[in-house]
Amino acid sequence: MPGQVNVLLMAGDRYLAANLLYVRSIISVGKGAAHFKARAELQVQTAIFNPRHEDNYYQTAASLPWEGFVEQGQFILGQARNSRSRDPWPSFYEGFSEYYFIENYERAAELLLVSAERSTGNNSALFKDIAAKWISQGSSYTLALAMVQDLQENTKSDLTKNQLGLRILRLKNLIALELAVTKFNPVSYTHLTL
Repeated sequence: MPGQVNVLLMAGDRYLAANLLYVRSIISVGKGAAHFKARAELQVQTAIFNPRHEDNYYQTAASLPWEGFVEQGQFILGQARNSRSRDPWPSFYEGFSEYYFIENYERAAELLLVSAERSTGNNSALFKDIAAKWISQGSSYTLALAMVQDLQENTKSDLTKNQLGLRILRLKNLIALELAVTKFNPVSYTHLTL
């Protein structure tokens, strides 16, 4: 049933419709791709009607990407991140999916920095440390270095500053190694045939 029909049946209450859609998604029974596709659609509709729905985004992070519905999961987590301005967890889960499933390390690190901004104390430092690790795996060591240096300048924790200092040294070494490899131009054997 289309989501708008659910809103109509709930006398125009989109939050009640979102709750109904969410309950339908978690009690649905079935196996296979068709079942998970229907479940993903119910959870997407839930996020449209109530992007702040906490149970929906937790359930999404725990199931949809792992069943192959990464795009739908990212949509739901993005809706939660945008509507829950003090909650660090939607951006963390969204960042994890960017890192693990999509392998977009720069975007994953950016999302973790959103989580860091929405956290305090040790959690904020932990999110920044993870972001620094993730950005270091990206394709641009220069971008990673700039980000890690910025993190080091803006952190108050001496322990985190020292850890980031080691990461900065590693990235500088990787940049130097990359530069040395590109300057070394071995003889090309591409014209030879076997």
